[in-house]
Amino acid sequence: MRPERGGSARRLACQIALGCLLGAATAAGTTLASATPSASADTCSTAKAQVEGGRSSSHYGVRGDVYVNTKSTVNAYSSDMFVRSLSVFSDSNNWVEVGWLAHNYGKSSPTVFAFWDNAGHYPPNDTPVFHGTLSYDTNRTFWVVNLPGGNPIFQFWFDGDTSPFAFSPTMGFGTAPPLGNSERHNWCQSLYAHFNNLNDYTTSGWETWDNWNACLNTTSRNPYYPHRDSDTEFHVTTDSSGKLC
Repeated sequence: MRPERGGSARRLACQIALGCLLGAATAAGTTLASATPSASADTCSTAKAQVEGGRSSSHYGVRGDVYVNTKSTVNAYSSDMFVRSLSVFSDSNNWVEVGWLAHNYGKSSPTVFAFWDNAGHYPPNDTPVFHGTLSYDTNRTFWVVNLPGGNPIFQFWFDGDTSPFAFSPTMGFGTAPPLGNSERHNWCQSLYAHFNNLNDYTTSGWETWDNWNACLNTTSRNPYYPHRDSDTEFHVTTDSSGKLC
């Protein structure tokens, strides 16, 4: 979100690793990997990090099941925000995002949100559109999609809803790479994440996440790593064996 995650935090890493390198990877067909400097402090402190995986090819939307971590994991360092989300990311000033967060904007429990950056313009008052709290230790379905053929307005959906819970304004892009994001704001927080049943939207409908070639990892202390399990599933764990980046 903008105060901590939008221009200055959430997308700062993306400006460096995905906003710039993703375009290069699209042109060159290469896999992204991001290294971060080591940290020296030994006590828990505020320090943003994220792990992302996805595609460099552009699509109309992204859908998937996102794990809601256990209560003890989410609340271990409750003064710092905790986020899991899916996004369609064109560049650092043009993206849409849906998922859940805790410990920011007055939300102490995991809460469904929609957020966007439309060429530097955010939702009213720079505040996400919220859509109810979630139970811990569950898997819930999120998606954001711009249906082909009309104005590039993205719809934000959650689980069993029969209609979108939010709409973006008319965006400056209609398609962009789909990404899954695990994010923390204290270096002691867990980045464990599970994304399953992943799809992106094409003119023919939903398809699986084949041919991944985008990966971001900004962890140093207490590192976590993304692991591709299949065309529809990936985990973020502390195991470095078989990591994507």
